Formats: sequence, C-alpha cells, structure tokens
Amino acid sequence: MLKDKLILLSINPKTGHIQGQTSMNYMLLCATLYDLVLNEKLTISSNKFTVIPGLTDDPVLDDMLNTLSGLQGKKLSTVISKLTFTTSKIYKSQIKHLENIRLISSRPLIWLGIRWGNLYRVIRAEKLKTTQTMLERTLIYGRRTNIENRLLIELLSIGNILNPFFTSREYKTLAAKRAKVLIGSTFEHHHESLTTIRKLIISHLNASKAVKG
Repeated sequence: MLKDKLILLSINPKTGHIQGQTSMNYMLLCATLYDLVLNEKLTISSNKFTVIPGLTDDPVLDDMLNTLSGLQGKKLSTVISKLTFTTSKIYKSQIKHLENIRLISSRPLIWLGIRWGNLYRVIRAEKLKTTQTMLERTLIYGRRTNIENRLLIELLSIGNILNPFFTSREYKTLAAKRAKVLIGSTFEHHHESLTTIRKLIISHLNASKAVKG
C-alpha cells in the first residue's frame, strides 16, 4: 500500500524520527485515498465521489471507507475538509497497523525524564531496497514506472522527503526536476480521481502552512 511505503520511507534509519512531520498527516490522508482509488473502492467525478462496498483487509482503509460511506452525497471538497480534522487519528492508526503487522517497531523518546514521543525502526529494512532502486532508476535515469510508483514519488516530493535518498547535489536537483514533471503529467487510469484528491489535499496543506507562518 502507498500509505505503508510512505511511512516506511519517511523513517530516518539513523535517528528513528519520521521525516516531513509538518506535512506527513496530510500526505498520509492523500495516500490513504489514493490506495482506495487504486483498489477500485473509490471513484471521483465532477467533485462527487462514489464508494464501492467491500472490505480491503486493511483496517486503516476499511475505517476510511466506513467514514466515506457515511458522507456520500456530499461534495468531495466538503468531505476532504472534514477529513483534514481527523489526520492525527489516521496517522496514529497507521502507525499502530504497521506495528501490528511487524513492519516497524517503536520505543519511547525520553529526554530530561519527559516523554516527547516515539522513535521508530523499520524491521527488515532491506525490503525497501527495491523501492529505493526504483527511485533512482525513475528520477535519475528517466525510466518509466507504474502508477503506484508515480504516486509514491509524488507523495515523497510534496512531503519534502525525497532529497535524503540522493547523495549529491546534482542528483537531488535532477530528481526534483523529474518528480515535478511526473506530478504534472497525465495518468492513464483514474486521472480525475487522483488529480482531484491531490489538488484538494495540497490546498489544505498550503492553508495549514500559511496559518502556522
């Protein structure tokens, strides 16, 4: 799932911190909705959405489906506005899910006797090498990739999590340019659904950043 890879790739292997915290909750909401679209559980047309019933075997996606089912008939823009107030809950549910399926482990971050949160570790981090290789092949060597990888690159780029995967300034610059081109290109499938979600989420993310200054 995109939402799983987004969290796994955002964990700094040296510090245990999750990178891109200022935008992570919004990017995770975006990834969750993308996963529903890719799994044929959500379609969007003319600011209206349709939920296709049925379980996904993923508790985070199933919770989102249940929430969306209760909001059918409303404009998607209105629904996204409501969902942005639940991003913290979605984030906590996603972290718990990854711990339950043993993709990550966590330990308390304690300083001066006070708990400030958690530090995380990816279990069997070598499994991420395939995705890291994909990022290099797509963004450095310009190879074509599938829709899921395109969306993952988009999420990492918008969330400012892409840079750490490239060592040199030249590669960082090239990767950013190619990611921008991918984000602006047309999807062969689900184009309206995916671009509508992205547009609405980014709008709320930018508004949140403006408020925080």
